[in-house]
Amino acid sequence: MDQPISEFINTDDFGQSATYTASGGSPATITIIFDNEFFLSTIVGSGYENTNPTALCKTTDVSTATNGATLVTDSVTYYVIGVQPDGTGFTKLILSTQN
Repeated sequence: MDQPISEFINTDDFGQSATYTASGGSPATITIIFDNEFFLSTIVGSGYENTNPTALCKTTDVSTATNGATLVTDSVTYYVIGVQPDGTGFTKLILSTQN
């Protein structure tokens, strides 16, 4: 990768600040790309609407991420329910508003 990861995740473009707290750790301000994709799921003729909040982070910022860590952005507290490092320096955190 020719460009530093910081150039992809910055607040001048799509990035936004968030407060990340690892389980049992101290809060740290990091930059993330937040997504809250809408989806409609259909189960046997009935459907429900939901969202799928995720945060794309620099792996070095969330290297100790585990389920139960928290991420606060736009005054909403999210709980980490999944950690997906991609091996290129990015990690996607799967989030939920319920712990």
